Amino acid sequence: MLGEGLRRYPVELFALTLMPNHWHLILRPEQDSMMGRMLRWVTATHTQRYHAHWRWTNKADREPRLLSPWPIARTPNWLQRVNESLSEKELGALRQCVSRGRPYGNQEWTQAEAQRSGLSYTLRPRGRPRKSS
Repeated sequence: MLGEGLRRYPVELFALTLMPNHWHLILRPEQDSMMGRMLRWVTATHTQRYHAHWRWTNKADREPRLLSPWPIARTPNWLQRVNESLSEKELGALRQCVSRGRPYGNQEWTQAEAQRSGLSYTLRPRGRPRKSS
């Protein structure tokens, strides 16, 4: 289904993970609104076919041509890096970013991205500022 969706819509796929009941995709649309259209089509078509046949196969491993070339060079030892466990400090910082909806990265990039995306409020402590005496 994913391969058909990528042939129908101008969207690049850089990585995917198929889970038992959902998937994770790293996509880049080549035109506005195409990513949403492609995902709607893939989801709806997959659901219809699943209910019609009660059978699902994982073709992603057999069809690596679905993946687009990365737009930038991967860092050295990429596979080893993405499979490393996070340190407690990294895990804590990532959990805080997820719970606050803030960008995750080094401090300089995080501040710039939060400013650009209108997410500066996620960098401040929750609640009203304390009154100064």
